[in-house]
Amino acid sequence: MSASGAAEPAPPSSLRLTVDHLIPGRGVLHYQLFSAQAASDWSGPVVREGEAPVGTTPVTIGLDKLSPGKYALRVFQDLDDDGQLAMSASGLPKEPVGFSNNPSLLGQAPRLRECLFVVGVGRKQIVIRMRVPPKRAEGILDQE
Repeated sequence: MSASGAAEPAPPSSLRLTVDHLIPGRGVLHYQLFSAQAASDWSGPVVREGEAPVGTTPVTIGLDKLSPGKYALRVFQDLDDDGQLAMSASGLPKEPVGFSNNPSLLGQAPRLRECLFVVGVGRKQIVIRMRVPPKRAEGILDQE
């Protein structure tokens, strides 16, 4: 508490995101961070988003000045450099994707609540493993 008796806000926290199982030297890694306080699903507001070039793997991204709370991350590797996740006609991703907590991706994207993790005071580290069934990626992976 401060001298006035009011509770002081929690100090900012940081998140270190490591993404592995990327296709080395191809495209750009896009990420979106969601807060459970502001979003109940993936269509909710994005707290942070950005991109990082994919050279050698894994790729590590630092997200600083976060308020302590519950968050979820989703990422994709943009192999065709169009800024969007390539999808099949049936709505399944054709480019590598990943989510915090590394949930199963059988047939559909996981719910945001399955991907929530807690960021407390200090530094939190998470690892996301990218996934894409090889058949879906064939058309994009063959493009050079």
